[in-house]
Amino acid sequence: LGGSILVAIIFGHVSILISNLSASSSAYHAKMEELFNIMKHLELPQPLRRRVVKYYEQIWSQYRSLDGRIRMFVPELNSSLRAEVYVYIRTNLILSVPFLRNCSPDVVKELVMCLKEEVHLQGDYILHKGELATEMFFVSQGYCEVTDSAFRGVGGKGQSRSGAAQRRGPGRQIERMKSIHRVSPLVPLQTSDRAQPQAEKVLKVIISGDYFGEIALVADCKANCNVRSATFVELCILTREDFLSILSQESYLEDKRFMEELILKKFDEDDKGAWSLHTLLRDPKKGIFQKGSKSVEELKLQVIKIESILKRLQSTSEVTSL
Repeated sequence: LGGSILVAIIFGHVSILISNLSASSSAYHAKMEELFNIMKHLELPQPLRRRVVKYYEQIWSQYRSLDGRIRMFVPELNSSLRAEVYVYIRTNLILSVPFLRNCSPDVVKELVMCLKEEVHLQGDYILHKGELATEMFFVSQGYCEVTDSAFRGVGGKGQSRSGAAQRRGPGRQIERMKSIHRVSPLVPLQTSDRAQPQAEKVLKVIISGDYFGEIALVADCKANCNVRSATFVELCILTREDFLSILSQESYLEDKRFMEELILKKFDEDDKGAWSLHTLLRDPKKGIFQKGSKSVEELKLQVIKIESILKRLQSTSEVTSL
């Protein structure tokens, strides 16, 4: 009798396990079916559809998430528990950054709570050359490559993509922009009569636990190079807006000066060699914490920001799907 009860208990647990797996699998397949229907309705090109599907497959495989969030339960916690969880899972990132490691615990806690998480597939571009930089990146998983490349235009070697667009005239550009929803910006074109990227030179490899872009928190700058994911990559991102909103508090003035000094010192020591990931757009000694009316330099920064957005839109309109 005892043996029969034990067997019944075991079979009961197995049945519950199978039922849970079946329910989870059914939810995943339902999500993917819905995804396919939406992409079909949007008439997305096949290469872009494959990348979207691969993204959801990776999110499901790595985090068992169906909505793109990689920490599903954390937002549901109260602020105290949420802070403890984030500080625990991001301890290695914090210890790798000198200006976080040596700051007051309150500042570290607030900055950690502001970090935004993002995942990228292999080959995704995280930072584009020429863009206005406003974010710092922490690599939680995988590794990235800092690269440099030029683009051959439609008309042949050495012709820039912007030059080719100008020669086609504004009417042609408008028509190209109207068809932007049918274009995949993630799939490089390989045919000879379209814009092609030259072989990219890898300047540096950024591994898991490392970080980059911290100069963008304390100085106006633009990217000199591309940064792309060489593997599946999980990032934590600190924006300048969040950084300034925290460090502008009067109680954190000492931490602000300490951070700014360390970041600028590292930039002077590390980023002014044979290559530099960023170019400063104005004297960082003036600081970006100062308030006042907009200067000519600030207006120029706004123009550069608009130009970087237009450049990305133009890049999107120039690349067609395979």
